[in-house]
Amino acid sequence: MMLARTLSAVLLATSCAAAYAAQGMEPGEWQFTTTTTMPMMQGPQTTTNTQCINPEQAKDPGRALGGDRQGDCQMVSSKHSGDAYTWEMRCAQSGMSGKGTMRISSGTIESEMRMSGTMGGQQMEMLRKISGKRLGPCK
Repeated sequence: MMLARTLSAVLLATSCAAAYAAQGMEPGEWQFTTTTTMPMMQGPQTTTNTQCINPEQAKDPGRALGGDRQGDCQMVSSKHSGDAYTWEMRCAQSGMSGKGTMRISSGTIESEMRMSGTMGGQQMEMLRKISGKRLGPCK
């Protein structure tokens, strides 16, 4: 149960980071592919979803991607330069920490985050990649 909550918080916090790099995201129909890799899983887990991003959401993609709260995880540093955003985060209760990068433009998003820590006496490693592309106007 703790692992599921921690992973959910990590995923939400990662999505929140997109809000800081939101300068170029264009409203419209977007397709997002998320791949999560952990040694304890039977290979990478990939999900793809399509979502209509309205102008308000385009100003804050973190909310559009489900990152309106961070749970246990807190950003401890961040840097924004042009279309690139980097951050570090820590999850106090779970003992996880990580770093991430994101590039965002009007029609694409590319993000990668690595998390690690000890949880329940076990060493945890996670890699999460998100790629997004604008497909056109919302249907």
